[in-house]
Amino acid sequence: MTATITLVLLVGVEAGILAGTTRSLLLFLWLTSRPHVAIVG
Repeated sequence: MTATITLVLLVGVEAGILAGTTRSLLLFLWLTSRPHVAIVG
C-alpha cells in the first residue's frame, strides 16, 4: 500500500492505480499457486 501511495504522490494517480492493481494481481497469483497442504494421520 505504501508503494501505491508513494507513486500517486510522486508520479500520478494512473501510475499508482496501475502499480496497486499489478501488485494485488501478482500477490493473488503467488498465494493461489502455493496452496496449504495438511498431512492428516
